[in-house]
Amino acid sequence: MPAERSVYTSCGHAARLTYKTIPVSKPPRTAHASGNPLWQPLAVPIFRAVWIAAIFSNAGTLMHQVGAAWLMTSMTSSPVLIGLLQTAATLPMFLVGLPAGVLADFVPRRTMLLWTQGWMLLVAAAISTATWLDLMTPWRLLALTFCLGLGFALSQPSFQANVHDLVPREMLSSAIALNSIAFNAARSVAPAIGGIVVAAAGSETVFFLNALSFIGMLAVFAVWRPPPHTQAVTKENKLGAIWTGLRYVAKAPTLHAPLIRVAAHMFCASAVLALLPLVARDVWKLDSFGYGMLLTAFGAMSIVSAGIVQKWRQRISVDTITGIAICTGGSALLILGITNSAIVAGVAMLLWGLSWTGTLINFNVAMQMGVDSWVRGRAMSIYLLVFMGSMAIGSAWWGWVASHSTPQTAFLLAGTGMIAAIALVLKWKLTAAHSEEEPSIPTSL
Repeated sequence: MPAERSVYTSCGHAARLTYKTIPVSKPPRTAHASGNPLWQPLAVPIFRAVWIAAIFSNAGTLMHQVGAAWLMTSMTSSPVLIGLLQTAATLPMFLVGLPAGVLADFVPRRTMLLWTQGWMLLVAAAISTATWLDLMTPWRLLALTFCLGLGFALSQPSFQANVHDLVPREMLSSAIALNSIAFNAARSVAPAIGGIVVAAAGSETVFFLNALSFIGMLAVFAVWRPPPHTQAVTKENKLGAIWTGLRYVAKAPTLHAPLIRVAAHMFCASAVLALLPLVARDVWKLDSFGYGMLLTAFGAMSIVSAGIVQKWRQRISVDTITGIAICTGGSALLILGITNSAIVAGVAMLLWGLSWTGTLINFNVAMQMGVDSWVRGRAMSIYLLVFMGSMAIGSAWWGWVASHSTPQTAFLLAGTGMIAAIALVLKWKLTAAHSEEEPSIPTSL
């Protein structure tokens, strides 16, 4: 017998919400494996298949980023244009994140994921072809990167919300940590491989490999038949659904902390993503392989950090863990801002990897555990909008700062700002959202 629970039914353009009890299918429960709880979600077959496919897809994406960054630096030395590459990748989430969240709640998520993965495959192939034919310019690269980011923006609310449907709630934090590991496992090897491929065969080859990497995700979602589950019944139009999601988040206090804190954190963190290739080439005198090795150091330590975070979560509060991670990341930025040594920069990237996972896992878990299932797609789209919007704005800002001073000055300012943002914990704590119980629904919207 499926469980029953109360969900909102929205009626009319005023989006007046009432309760309605409907059957809901829960993710299959699996006996907990012995040992580290981090690995327990891999006992769920569909999660394991998605996780493996994600490793290959992430590897293609990270190789693509190396190729795109190096291609841009070979076409222009403008810090603004180089910084805009990261903005072009992240701005789509800021523009279409909310509609994508509505689609995640009202369109079958499997369908959304199939269409968006196919779109990204085609765009990556187009970037490869344009580069191979020597038709690429800085502005064309920015435009095509925007198109690739558009596919990512439309897919991520469905992908993020789907995690909660793939595993039991008690495995959610481990599943999110494993998704981070999937990304960082790819990051530990893919950037170095991407640097080698760029040096040996050009950026167009890594763009082509990225196109191929989407095939695995397409295959998994094509054969997967999710169990039927009932979403909130709604008669309101899509604009009304967006407004309902915004009001839900506004009236759910447990969601304010992850949103505010991830915005501050990613605004400062975007300095690394935007300016690292420029500093690697001009200050540390690295080639594409050396740049890839910096990202490899980052990715390898991010994997280590995921395991540490899951163990620490059983002993100390998430706010303490996050504070330690933020201090570590701010210190890494300060080191990157003062060193002229590639070796010291590599050490700083190890610290950056420790910080990255330690903060983002806790922000993501707080958001997913603090939201009810009927509006999860929209809530996660708001989270991703804040996350990616902060990166897009930050990348453009730090590019402007670098063009009026130096990239390393931007690192110093970003590191100082990141450490100062720890003070946000005084008012906005993550602890309240980290509960094994389903969240209570706001009584009025």
